[in-house]
Amino acid sequence: MTAPLQPVPGTQVSDGKGMLTPVFQSWFQQLYTYLSATVAGGGGIVPVTRQINTTAPLAGGGAIGNDLTLTLTVNGVTNTYLAKVPTLTLKGNNTVSTATPQDLTVAQVNAMLPVFTSGLNGLAPLSGGGTVNFLRADGTWAAPTATATTGVNVTPDTHPASPTTADDEFETASLDTTGTRSAGALAWTTINASPITFVQQQGSLQMTVTLGSAWGGIYQTIAAGTAYKYRCKHRMRWSGAGTAVQTCGLWLYESGTGKYLTAGILNNPGPQFWMAWYPNLTTTTQTGNTATASLNNTPGCIESAPFLTQDLKWVYIEIERAGATIYMRASPSGLEGTFVDIGNVATTTAFTTAPDNIGIGTYAINLGGGTNNLVTTDWFRRMA
Repeated sequence: MTAPLQPVPGTQVSDGKGMLTPVFQSWFQQLYTYLSATVAGGGGIVPVTRQINTTAPLAGGGAIGNDLTLTLTVNGVTNTYLAKVPTLTLKGNNTVSTATPQDLTVAQVNAMLPVFTSGLNGLAPLSGGGTVNFLRADGTWAAPTATATTGVNVTPDTHPASPTTADDEFETASLDTTGTRSAGALAWTTINASPITFVQQQGSLQMTVTLGSAWGGIYQTIAAGTAYKYRCKHRMRWSGAGTAVQTCGLWLYESGTGKYLTAGILNNPGPQFWMAWYPNLTTTTQTGNTATASLNNTPGCIESAPFLTQDLKWVYIEIERAGATIYMRASPSGLEGTFVDIGNVATTTAFTTAPDNIGIGTYAINLGGGTNNLVTTDWFRRMA
């Protein structure tokens, strides 16, 4: 629609005013229609120079002389423009079909989430209360099963879940010489049960020598193979005014030849030492250690620097055979990574063929003056 052109005036009358001829009447009617029109092209009663300005999230503004379509910009409606939500609610839809978002409560959200399965994250099932039951991997709550276990672990002073046949926590009433402490356990054999006494009490094995000189201990068969690692937790104490020499530790034994090798602690007397002792060797060369004089006419006692300055402390001893070499290690804590080497030797150097027994032993010399030698072993384990 366009504005009508001004019509030509009609015949004038005597007072100088123009007559409203039919032409003028028609023009006024058209002008009125233009000013008030709402159809395309009409000016309406608003000047066409006016603008409609928009700010996000609205878009599409411009001069009002054109048709305008106002829209919302993409991602324009931020949280600022949303209605406030009640405390502890989430926007969502907990119905079975598409619907307008709702403010869902904690209980409503909880009801929507699944219980966990072996292949899906989720909520824990209801426990039923109490303080005993634990949640199993299959999603059920169950009471723990009481099981007495012994064996290998990383934290050395706790009972592991999977004992080996060699392991012993010494918790039975007496030394297990029949292999009945656990399923398939290896039996212990004693050496020199007199004058050494063997007593098990309070979960430990005690070996005591009270007078003179004696050596002995317990041993069990080593499983076939050339790779193994054994550990034990020891402490040694003595009393009286004697000047005895005492040792204790792990030992490997070759039954066909009587040769054996030990790794343990030594009191000579005074400070205790880590030691690797090879009674049947003719040479004592070891890197980083000092070969000592014969111990009671037995060559091959090798000592490291003093470790303990008093008795009654626990120490941890390890013997490992890796192929052609036997390694001896010790630790003050027993934790993985704290064991230090105290010696190593080729298997064929220490033995004629190979050791076939592993054990725990003690050796005391010249006990006198009321001196007693007591060796306590808390546990014995095959680690590998």
